[in-house]
Amino acid sequence: MLTPEEIKANYAKMADYEIENLAKKPKGLRKEIIPVLNDEIIRRGLDLELISWIADETNEFSETEIEKLKDKIERCKCPKCETNKEKIIGFEFQQMTSFILGSYHENYYLFACTDCRKKIRRKNLLVTFLGGWWSVGGIFGTPVKLLSILINSIFGKRKNDFVVRDFVSKNTAFLRRMKTPEELDSLLKSYNHENSKEYLDMPEDSLM
Repeated sequence: MLTPEEIKANYAKMADYEIENLAKKPKGLRKEIIPVLNDEIIRRGLDLELISWIADETNEFSETEIEKLKDKIERCKCPKCETNKEKIIGFEFQQMTSFILGSYHENYYLFACTDCRKKIRRKNLLVTFLGGWWSVGGIFGTPVKLLSILINSIFGKRKNDFVVRDFVSKNTAFLRRMKTPEELDSLLKSYNHENSKEYLDMPEDSLM
């Protein structure tokens, strides 16, 4: 493990854009390294907002804060249909497609209302049933994937805690700076797009 002095020497050799990239994604840095990175930003005369960003991004949420955030998420608009008629919960979705030489497995996490979740699961089942068999691995893997999708549709809510924590981990600084409910709506929609842009961009009719 490198000492702070050794890391300081390494930072001194980096280009400005490399230091900026480190500052934008500081998670994983040891606590004693954060001041070293901050000093390097100051020494180079880079944007001091980077130091503020580092502080927010590395300020982890407590269990109490996560539970409060869960309640706020449940009251948000659904990122897919943009209504708030039902609670918003994080779910895991799966599907499988095959081609002659292999198969492609998708596991991804989205926030959605119950109605949208059902529509996406129906599409997962349809795509997997029609497109999962077309390889040697698919012949054996498709029944397993179909069963997994069905089981997940029954017990899917158990994934909510995991999905919320993943969301928090990927948006810590944004959540620390959040001031309005609309900002949380936007973050949830961005999270869904990043995890599976294809599904969020689909016309409503394609999920019926």
